[in-house]
Amino acid sequence: MRYLTSNLFFTAIVIMGIGTLIWYLFTDSPKTERHSILSVVTDLIFYFILTLLGVNVVFHLNEIIETPYRILLFSSNVVSIATLIVAIYSALSYGNKLWENPKKAVSAAQLFLFMGLVNHIYYYLLYRNFQSILFIGFFILLLFLTSSDSILKKIDPLLLISISSAIHFLLMNNQPVIYFNFTFYAVPLLIILFVFVCLLYVLRRKQQSKQN
Repeated sequence: MRYLTSNLFFTAIVIMGIGTLIWYLFTDSPKTERHSILSVVTDLIFYFILTLLGVNVVFHLNEIIETPYRILLFSSNVVSIATLIVAIYSALSYGNKLWENPKKAVSAAQLFLFMGLVNHIYYYLLYRNFQSILFIGFFILLLFLTSSDSILKKIDPLLLISISSAIHFLLMNNQPVIYFNFTFYAVPLLIILFVFVCLLYVLRRKQQSKQN
């Protein structure tokens, strides 16, 4: 039991599971929509794991051959590259659907926000880090903003994502941040978010041009 609870992957699953449960209980999305979002997110997590393993093999093949367990040890560069690939895939695969159904997109975003909130609460309880308190407050603020229809009608979603990314970058203060036991550094994370936002912008422009 001690090995299970100290296992990094087990901890990540628990963090995501608790965040998902809280979202499922508090979201006002219809049951069918919740299940649809969970299905997509589960697929993305599965693709991320496969991509993570694949990128790790590409970058550390010799080490993995010598020490097979090395395939389960991921550097921050490997994590960032795998995250970027999955972010591009998710934007290209689901970007148009997000613009077609804004409420569903907001609900999906809130799922990730709840996961992030639980993540930072966990690391605050573990390390009593002041940075975690700042991130907890930040994620609570984002959940409040995305729960207000009046606010969402006044601000462009891409602008909200961009501002949130910039604030996240500032809160990191040139320090790495841990999400689900994976380490992210400020610049790679900012690049991932920048590429994701740019792809969503291009897809929205294409969709608008078709409508016109």
